[in-house]
Amino acid sequence: MSERTARVMPRLVDWRCRPSFVAAINQLVRLGVAPERIFVRLVGAYEDYDGQIRSQDPEAGALLTDETEVVLDVG
Repeated sequence: MSERTARVMPRLVDWRCRPSFVAAINQLVRLGVAPERIFVRLVGAYEDYDGQIRSQDPEAGALLTDETEVVLDVG
């Protein structure tokens, strides 16, 4: 990936179509985020767990750098 190519955090939280956390991690890795900088937090009651992204940090549209850490809340 060219250093001149801007990498932008995708919108992973969308009321119409929330990707699974596995698909989200794959997308982030393709964007150049190192796997060791991606953190998954389980939220909510385990009975309601469906593996979809509930919230994300950084927000959609933020620039991604080599130092960016991504936190995905999954429920």
